[in-house]
Amino acid sequence: MSIYFNGTDQYAFNNTPPPIRGYGTNGVTISAWFNPAAITANPDNIVTFGQQAVGTSTINNFVIRMDGTTGKVAAVAANGTSPTPATSSGAVTINNWYHVTGVFTSNVSRRVVLDGVWETVPGVNPNTNDRTPGAFTDMVVGAYSNIASGAPSNDVEGYIAHVAVWNTVLSQAQIESLAGFNGAVKANPASVQFGNLVGYWPMTDSDNAGVDVINGYNLTLAGGAVYSANNPVVEPSKILLRWQVG
Repeated sequence: MSIYFNGTDQYAFNNTPPPIRGYGTNGVTISAWFNPAAITANPDNIVTFGQQAVGTSTINNFVIRMDGTTGKVAAVAANGTSPTPATSSGAVTINNWYHVTGVFTSNVSRRVVLDGVWETVPGVNPNTNDRTPGAFTDMVVGAYSNIASGAPSNDVEGYIAHVAVWNTVLSQAQIESLAGFNGAVKANPASVQFGNLVGYWPMTDSDNAGVDVINGYNLTLAGGAVYSANNPVVEPSKILLRWQVG
């Protein structure tokens, strides 16, 4: 199960996002499962934590996205100047599920991991240009975060599920487990660093499509984004089940 976005005017958002710490002392990790239905000329933002001031070009954000045309994925940081992406060597194709993780370690280190493949390409992945975003005032899934200035752009056409954010840098082994690397069972985000998990949106329940099951930072579905039975099949979380029943 997942949410389908039409690539035009559908997205999910929260104008009071979870309190991610920026780089802080432990960094930030953002992950999601993504199944593109199309690859367009423009970047498609899978998840954005950010802020764009009304009437200005000031942009502050952390983003995981699919780059236009190439189908490669990227983890991007911006602080009012040009965004600086860490870009994968591998690329996605349409109608297939992929796990995308952005690891934001410090102002001079951000990495993207596609399907658990941890790679080092000097100057590309990780990206080491200096970027420190400011305040995060909104979260958007399926589009670019510029709600303050109008409707989001850079919309995804495809399916998104199991969006999660941690106030820590996940390890290579933890990211591999989330992605089901080398045929392993795909770990549930709530089974990985639960104490640092500040938001998790499974998007797998038609009645609770935008619900954050960790801290209640629920997303509002806009433009008619719809629930779908298309599903990357992530394992249930025993930790989350115990937490929900007390």
